[in-house]
Amino acid sequence: MRRILSHSAGLTVHAVPGYAVGQAVPSLVDILNGKTSANAEPVVVDFVPGSKMRYSGGGFCVLQQLLIDVTGKSFPALMQETVLGKLGMTDSTFDQPLSASQSTYAATGYDEQGAPVPGRWRVYPEMAPAGLWTTSSDLVVPST
Repeated sequence: MRRILSHSAGLTVHAVPGYAVGQAVPSLVDILNGKTSANAEPVVVDFVPGSKMRYSGGGFCVLQQLLIDVTGKSFPALMQETVLGKLGMTDSTFDQPLSASQSTYAATGYDEQGAPVPGRWRVYPEMAPAGLWTTSSDLVVPST
């Protein structure tokens, strides 16, 4: 786990592209295995862990699945219980996709050319590296 968190586990897949709103979303296991329904390569170890550092969103997907397997809880529920709730982040969630009530508060995403993302945003079953929805007030640490 330490190697995954420090991006030195030798795991592949730099970034995760997510899925269009309304598009079929594969399971995290299918994504990790690079099944045809996934839009990224499989996550594999391609160098000796600890020998170098390379950012790996895929590694955080492995960590996400590990936490789900060990706790038996959904990732959004686990993050609410162990992180977001404890930090008082009441306007934050890892829910993917957003519920109808949550989506009314979500900003529209924009691509590199400044055009709105179709469907307003992407859906990320790869929640650990890309699935946090939050607000600026939840991220601000009050000064003392």
